[in-house]
Amino acid sequence: MKDLVVALGLILTSPIGYDSGVIIEHPHRRSVYFLDGDENEFEFMQYLTDNLIERNSYAG
Repeated sequence: MKDLVVALGLILTSPIGYDSGVIIEHPHRRSVYFLDGDENEFEFMQYLTDNLIERNSYAG
């Protein structure tokens, strides 16, 4: 399931037509950003840990 964010990106960009943004890697989460036709940005996040402190850490 680690590639869930990547798979979501493929689903949204090909048939639906969203513009794929940047995938952000972090030791405890992955984020990917998409833009719709009206330039609204959506973020999808996949957590790679169950530890809430690690999930919400912004330290590199």
